[in-house]
Amino acid sequence: MLLRERYTCAMQSPTHLMTEEGIPRSKNFGRRIRRYVLVMVVVAVIGGYGVNRYYTRSHLPVLQRLYLPQYESTVLQGCLTAKWDYYTLVAAPNEVTVFDEETPYTSDENIEPVLDEEGQAKLYRSGLPIFRLKRITDDKVPMWAVRTCTGAERYEWLQSEIYKGRTILNIWKPAIGIGVLIFLFGVALFVLTDSLINRIIRQEKRKLLADSFDRSKNDRFQEQISAGKDQCVQ
Repeated sequence: MLLRERYTCAMQSPTHLMTEEGIPRSKNFGRRIRRYVLVMVVVAVIGGYGVNRYYTRSHLPVLQRLYLPQYESTVLQGCLTAKWDYYTLVAAPNEVTVFDEETPYTSDENIEPVLDEEGQAKLYRSGLPIFRLKRITDDKVPMWAVRTCTGAERYEWLQSEIYKGRTILNIWKPAIGIGVLIFLFGVALFVLTDSLINRIIRQEKRKLLADSFDRSKNDRFQEQISAGKDQCVQ
């Protein structure tokens, strides 16, 4: 009985992690944690992308929603010195066919989409939506123009003129927050579940070893009794 108690205490001691059994167990746990973290990074990125695509964009005004892919791409393009072509909605006279830097752009406050009979936005052949000015004028209409500039210049223009000072990180804030929560919750859930399962497995192993020790001890005791009886008979 004393030997069984010593065995149980040794297994339950915090220092058992440094034993021959504890070191492999710690290494295996570390490998499982790394796999859990990798899986949750992927899940968190997918979750954040879904929030950005289906929640953040749907709560933006029309033009901010249309310019968002440009705003996101200029984050990387701004690191390069090359120039890129960007679509820009401008308010231009009907007879103008060539647009320059002086052509005024238009914003969400001044336009509304042109709808068809089914209530869907009408599109140009390029796939860009058709807009009209809220205040009808004879000399100007909203039109899409191509402007060429560097990614850094485009980012600054979008930030100041279209998004009113909001940075791309500020727009991504809901998606980033949800992604971080998914990651932390998932890792914590994996760790707790893994610990619980391994604790149950260790308890079952200890029980089996203890029962095996008791049976072995009882067998030796019975052998000693039998040997004693045989000596008495002789």
